[in-house]
Amino acid sequence: MPLNHKGVFQEEAQEVLYLYETIRDEEQGTVVVKHQDLEGRQLAGESRMSGVPGSNYETSAQLINGYRVVHTPANALGTFALEEQTVIYLYDLEEPTEPIEPEEPTESETPITPKEPEDSEKHSESTESIEPDESHGKIGRTEPEQSKESGKSTNTTVSSKKANLPRTGEFLDRSLKYNGILLIIILMCMGTISKFEKRKHR
Repeated sequence: MPLNHKGVFQEEAQEVLYLYETIRDEEQGTVVVKHQDLEGRQLAGESRMSGVPGSNYETSAQLINGYRVVHTPANALGTFALEEQTVIYLYDLEEPTEPIEPEEPTESETPITPKEPEDSEKHSESTESIEPDESHGKIGRTEPEQSKESGKSTNTTVSSKKANLPRTGEFLDRSLKYNGILLIIILMCMGTISKFEKRKHR
């Protein structure tokens, strides 16, 4: 790391020089990640990671159908070293979830039949004790007779009015007489007016 990798700009040009060297494969660290069940059987393919010794690495478990993680190793996180490191995750079968049985319905109590109110019994007895009055039937029978008589009286009044109406010939004779009288009055007025004007001219 150069000494002037941090500094302040100046008027003169400054040069910061970093030096690198190649890393050989035998100088790199390796981490092997395995996924096994409790009996040591491989559940998934292993993976390999490589890096510069001293640098950090990070591993993680896999989602395997029907299995769950029961052990995460202590070296799941660490730093690369010159010697090879192995990280082993342990899995176990998932416990099947038992179906929840529905609860049996509780026995329903026998429904209580409601009692009939005493007021309704009294009302029914009172309605049975009432008997129809014969006078109502008699009054109902006399009504149509009265209506018939009233109908006859109205018919007689209409016929009398029709008899009193004037005929068309009589009406024309009267109108001609009135018109003749009006013409005579108009002529008499005109005659008096003409006589009055002649006197003025004299």
